[in-house]
Amino acid sequence: MKTVPLSDEHNRKDFNCGDDKLNRFLKENATQSERKDLSRTFVIEGAEKRILGYVSIAAASIEFDHAPAVLTKKLPNYPIHVSLIARLATDVSVRGQGIGKFLLLDALYRSFEASQNVPAVAVVVDAKNKAAQGFYEKFEFVEITNSPTRLFLAMSTVGRLFKGET
Repeated sequence: MKTVPLSDEHNRKDFNCGDDKLNRFLKENATQSERKDLSRTFVIEGAEKRILGYVSIAAASIEFDHAPAVLTKKLPNYPIHVSLIARLATDVSVRGQGIGKFLLLDALYRSFEASQNVPAVAVVVDAKNKAAQGFYEKFEFVEITNSPTRLFLAMSTVGRLFKGET
């Protein structure tokens, strides 16, 4: 498996993850978000450029007062820069095949690599529902105190994952 940047050649019309908002983003807004430098979308493609899953990544920040203490420790009282997994979805036809996990790991790796040049202290995701929240929690994402559906993973933890440290 590998991810590639979303392109006009990809078959978006047949993608269905079971969530109308996530489907609509891919079909109607992802390219516009790319052109406006709001997010980058990467896909896993099947035969005939069919999209099996996608992930969109963006830069973001969290107000210092809303960030968990574990992230703000020893930092000045400024917004905390993070990498945001804005959307992650897999087609219903390939659920349970590890595509979501692969997309998440790909997004974490891209976020870590980017943080080596443009600092970010964490990767953040807004879980769309309890099932999504449980998915991210399996990978050690934890809730941000004032927003139970907003989860984070410290970039230091992500770094250890890709540097092979424990």
